[in-house]
Amino acid sequence: MKVVGVIPARYGSSRFPGKPLAEILGKPLIQWVLEAARGAWSLDEVWVATDDPRIARVVKHLQGQVVMTPAEVPSGTDRVFLAIRDKAPDIVVNIQGDEPLLQSEMINTLVTALLENEKADLATLAYWSPDPGTPDQVKIALSDEGYALYFSRSPIPYFREGSPEYWIHIGLYAYRFEALKAFVERKPTRLEQAEKLEQLRALDLGMRILVVPVKEKLHPVDRPDDIPVVEHLLKLRLP
Repeated sequence: MKVVGVIPARYGSSRFPGKPLAEILGKPLIQWVLEAARGAWSLDEVWVATDDPRIARVVKHLQGQVVMTPAEVPSGTDRVFLAIRDKAPDIVVNIQGDEPLLQSEMINTLVTALLENEKADLATLAYWSPDPGTPDQVKIALSDEGYALYFSRSPIPYFREGSPEYWIHIGLYAYRFEALKAFVERKPTRLEQAEKLEQLRALDLGMRILVVPVKEKLHPVDRPDDIPVVEHLLKLRLP
């Protein structure tokens, strides 16, 4: 059983160009993510899939493995598949390159859950919250068995009675290779385009997405003003 982690990292983000190289407490963002991935015992290999030589140079300086991919790729998931399609591992972990708070054990938890559940095509993480947060914090409606029924930027489900509770999605995915291949071969779907959430394509394909609960909360870097927030949160972890 071979498990490969891939960190997609493109330079030309519309909201934050050059984001993977943005400095956070003295280290580029991509380094924080790479270190977390390297620390995960569940991964046999870790690759950074990028379109930019500046990112590649930094990763190579950190003794990391790099795959160059085209700049014009529809999504991070497509970039991940391009990086490993010739390797055909059993499980591929899509590790978002903008999560400096990511911890190695979260990757291990995700991979273990997929390995232990033969019914699931892919797995992802979520944490419980009484607050639905912003549209950037994607909510999940779950089945009683713990599979995703729907992902939305809107607060779901609607609680007509009782105290609201929400499952907030963490954008870390573990795919079985054949499920990833089927995903990228399918064109974006109507709901995916409406919500701008590519995981809805997997649901449209009839895939079973196992949602693994964790206690940790992450804060992705989407915009420059996210950096002071994550720096504060990282300092709280320091001894």
